[in-house]
Amino acid sequence: MDRPPRPQGVLKTGEPPASVPAGLCATCVHARVLKSDRGMRFYRCSLSDTNPRYARYPTLPVVICEGYENSAECGVRSAE
Repeated sequence: MDRPPRPQGVLKTGEPPASVPAGLCATCVHARVLKSDRGMRFYRCSLSDTNPRYARYPTLPVVICEGYENSAECGVRSAE
C-alpha cells in the first residue's frame, strides 16, 4: 500500500521547517544565515565555495561535519 506524499513544508514530526534545529551549523563559523521573504532561514556553508565536499545548503540538522569550527572558540558571533 503506497502512502500519499507528504505536503511540502511539513516534516514527519509535524513541525514547520523553521523550527528545525540547525545542529552544528547554528554555532559554526562557516555558516551564514539567509532569511527569505517568508521568514524561512537557510544555512549556507561558506566551505562549499572552495571545497565541493561540502553542500552549499546542507540538510538540517547537521550532526557530523569535518569542517565544523565552533564560533565561540574562535571568538566569532554564532550564525543565529
